[in-house]
This record gives sequence, C-alpha cells and structure tokens, in this order.
Amino acid sequence: MKSARQALQRNRIAVLCIIIGLGLALQSQSNSAEQVNDAIPSLERVICIERNNSGRVTAVTVEDAASVPAQLSDLLPQRDNRKLGKEEIRALATKHRLFTEWNVNPGLCYQGGDISYWFEHDLVAWKLELEFLARRIVLEQAELTKGTIPTQGDLSAYSRTVYSWLYKATAKKWADKK
Repeated sequence: MKSARQALQRNRIAVLCIIIGLGLALQSQSNSAEQVNDAIPSLERVICIERNNSGRVTAVTVEDAASVPAQLSDLLPQRDNRKLGKEEIRALATKHRLFTEWNVNPGLCYQGGDISYWFEHDLVAWKLELEFLARRIVLEQAELTKGTIPTQGDLSAYSRTVYSWLYKATAKKWADKK
C-alpha cells in the first residue's frame, strides 16, 4: 500500500513537472486562468517552487541564476533614485499585480496598510520596483504550481532569493548599457 502511494505521488510530481515545463496551467476558474496568462513567461525553468505534501511552499530557488529571460529583462527597473509617494507606491504595486486576489493565496492580496509599510521603509524607486517584482514572480509561480504561502512574512522570505537574483540582473543590465 505504501509503495503504491509513493508511486502515485511520484506520478503526480512528474505530471506537475510536465505541465510546468510546457508552460501550461490548467485552471478551473477564469480569474485564475487570466492570472496565469498574464504571468511573466519562461520562468518555470528558472524559478523552482518546492512544496510539501500538503501543498505548502517550503522553498523558492533560482535554478539558473546566470539566465534572465528577455521578457523579464524588459521588466527590470531603470535607475531611479527618487523616493516615491504613497500613490506612486500604490501604482507600482498595481503594476506588479500585488492587489490581485490570487486563487491559491488570496490572503496575500495587498491592502492599504501594505502601501504605508513600504512608504515608511523609504526605499528608492528602483529597489522598491525589485521588491514588488520579486513578490510578483513568487506569487505567479506559486499560483502555477498551486503552492500555498501562509503569510506576507513567508512571501517576503521566499522573495529574498528572487530579489537577489533580480538585483544582480539589474546591475548587469545597467553595466551593459555603459
């Protein structure tokens, strides 16, 4: 019985990997399908979402740190050292879909207090853009893999790895423009 369960679990993982590898996401709700269709393409081979048996995300890793898909490179911020006001922060969060009520992680939808939180952190525009882009990537990949992230704190922790990767990619993009 235990061997049959293990085989079934391996088959489920294999099917999930095939679906992700092909960039397909079978969704039951149109809202979820729309979220997946709007996702940044070509990240399933770069960002790996690890989950436990209950579907909870346990780790987020960047598999190919040297590679940045062209579609993502276009989203990396320009050099902008301005401090943003609350409305600009709200617009940036909206751009990166952080006010989206995700099907798998609806509790991670930004609220007004989240804007105040970031305003108080006093980050320059380009660093805030990287923070929001990292969160967007983790949320989109979690949605594709149906991985649950319990809290904003967990999202923040998982986003750190992606942020570091994006930071290096941004520095390289800026250096290449010189």
